[in-house]
Amino acid sequence: MDLVRRSLNEPKLNFYGGSYGTWLGSWYGAMFPGNVGRMLLDSSMDFTGSFDDAVLASAQEKHRSFLRLAVKPAIAQPNLYGLGNDEEAIVERFGNMPQRARAEWATRVTSPEALAAALTLAEWARAEPLMAQPAFMARVEAHRFSSVNGIDIAIKSFARELVAMYYGDRPEASPLTSPESLSVYIAVRCNDTASRTEPDYWNGVARENARRYPGGSTNEAFNLCGYWGERVTRRPSMEPLHSAGKILMIHAEHDTHTPLTNATKALNDYNNAYMVIARNMNGHSIFGQSDTPCVEKAAGRYLLTGQVPENKLSGCDFVREDTGERSGRSAFSNPVRARALRAYLRRYLGNSL
Repeated sequence: MDLVRRSLNEPKLNFYGGSYGTWLGSWYGAMFPGNVGRMLLDSSMDFTGSFDDAVLASAQEKHRSFLRLAVKPAIAQPNLYGLGNDEEAIVERFGNMPQRARAEWATRVTSPEALAAALTLAEWARAEPLMAQPAFMARVEAHRFSSVNGIDIAIKSFARELVAMYYGDRPEASPLTSPESLSVYIAVRCNDTASRTEPDYWNGVARENARRYPGGSTNEAFNLCGYWGERVTRRPSMEPLHSAGKILMIHAEHDTHTPLTNATKALNDYNNAYMVIARNMNGHSIFGQSDTPCVEKAAGRYLLTGQVPENKLSGCDFVREDTGERSGRSAFSNPVRARALRAYLRRYLGNSL
């Protein structure tokens, strides 16, 4: 990164990083604090911690999201979803789904409709574990999931997706499905920071997370770092980052990939760091993804002028992006140009936006 700065004959490096990019930015700032211009960190990892910390924190946050988005709405209207009003009992049912069902469905349950579908289908799978896909799908089509037509249609739609996943047909590709992406992820995870290597430890973590965080536990036992060998990267001392100038962090309140609870650990460790939170937002790498005024204005102003918010920690309620298609208006004076600019930035910066 500093070679690029020097090649461009720039006195300072102005940097935008999202997710793992915030980790890279913090390392650069620690190694070359005098060369840092403006550093915008979007959806920060806790760059004072380790990748192991990040994995464990993500499981907890995903479970909290599962409770907030799926369980609590379901128990608030038990007559619609047929799951009763006992939160603990529902979570226990979810955690006790057959292993194959849990492995395929757990991360897809982000609504009360998906929860009702998963728990119903799990009981069928437990009763008839060898049921063929056509029979499973026929049972879905014949079943009445809710007495309310709209809810029944929504649950049935999720049920079709879950059946397809149960038999290996995933509706969308994971970003880690390609060998190249998976290789990079493993290299970063195992080489950037020290990691526990004992299989028994990670198997224990997987069992404990499955018990405590059934809505967020995924693949903790998938740990190749025990076979990685000696690390060749050494994290620099993060102490010099204190003198790197003012840093701005932006974050969604309910980010399950890089949880806010972990990002605030890094925030609190540095007096020169400031954070703006989009409250009630579910998202990751959020710059340009909404019309949340405090986030978009603070990030834009900072990138243009270097000015940070007055308070170290601030925020406002999430505002969904207004394309102007319904109201004819947008938060921007020219919505056509605004959409064109967003499209250009997404092409230029790829998936970081």
